[in-house]
Amino acid sequence: MDRRPVLIAAYMALLLFQEPTPDALAGRDVCGLGARAAAGRIAYLPQRPTVAFAFTVGQVVRLGRYAVGYDEAAVVRALESADAIELMDEPFGQLSVGQQQRVTLARCLAQLDGGPSGDSRRPRALLADEPVSAMDPRHALGAMSTLRRVARRGVSVVVVLHDLALAAGWADRAVVLDGHGRVASSGPRDEALDPELLGRVFQTPFRLVGVDGPGGGRVLLPAAFGGDTI
Repeated sequence: MDRRPVLIAAYMALLLFQEPTPDALAGRDVCGLGARAAAGRIAYLPQRPTVAFAFTVGQVVRLGRYAVGYDEAAVVRALESADAIELMDEPFGQLSVGQQQRVTLARCLAQLDGGPSGDSRRPRALLADEPVSAMDPRHALGAMSTLRRVARRGVSVVVVLHDLALAAGWADRAVVLDGHGRVASSGPRDEALDPELLGRVFQTPFRLVGVDGPGGGRVLLPAAFGGDTI
């Protein structure tokens, strides 16, 4: 059984929001919100996006503004952030899966857009299930960078990934689930993504590999890929 959708659904149901002011929704369970209020605060990015009708890309992204008010500038900003502005008039159903993922990311960005100044007065969350699984490397890294910027603006970003190299490169904190859906480790990224623990969970050895180039860096890979352990 694939437990990722269950994990995301559980997080959506239990998420507690922390307001910057003490007199609004501080500590209020999202279950107490109405559907429209929740849609203005939580965006969900599925692994395999689908739409029911023959919408264009622009129409799909505009759907993200349904609960928070129409704003074409927010739609354009979202498409530009997801590197999908050139797809605005294309039929969503005729895009590749990777392109559909970029457009759906744009819909989520439009949904949570607080304006050019990044209004963060209302608590927000973006939950993503394998959001870059069908993207080419350039767009995958671009999407992860966009999610990082969103998080830096005060949005809670939760991403489910099988790609441990991406998780090691972009996450602030990580939760590792074993094959039975149980938490094997949780905490700051470098602690949770311990190569020895990952080897036990996934039954294959892992190592941290040094990366050449300005600033250096580390990449988490299965040991079979080789490289110098650090």
